Amino acid sequence: MGSIVGSAVAFGLNITSLALIAATGYTLGASISYVLAWLLGESYVKNKIGEEMFQRYAKIWNKYGYKLSALFSFIPGFPIDLLAFVCGCLRTKAKFFIPICWLALLIQFCYVD
Repeated sequence: MGSIVGSAVAFGLNITSLALIAATGYTLGASISYVLAWLLGESYVKNKIGEEMFQRYAKIWNKYGYKLSALFSFIPGFPIDLLAFVCGCLRTKAKFFIPICWLALLIQFCYVD
């Protein structure tokens, strides 16, 4: 996605407007993965790794998840959809996930070469 924004900037379009639109669109797309993982992912993961292991991971994620979400979101090229899946499965609150995702993507898109 960054290369598309970079190409559009090369044609003279405003980087700020493009970054806002791209970050919003990408966040909406990641939100679909988040919602699907919220609705369907927990039972699937519990079947694969077991209830006890899932609860252990959920406990750790609930303690450090917001910091980890922010950290991973700001890594350029990190698959935000994977982060959305993890956050959805482990029931991260959307009021934290969506702003972190959007802000990280906005910053990444603003600094496209």
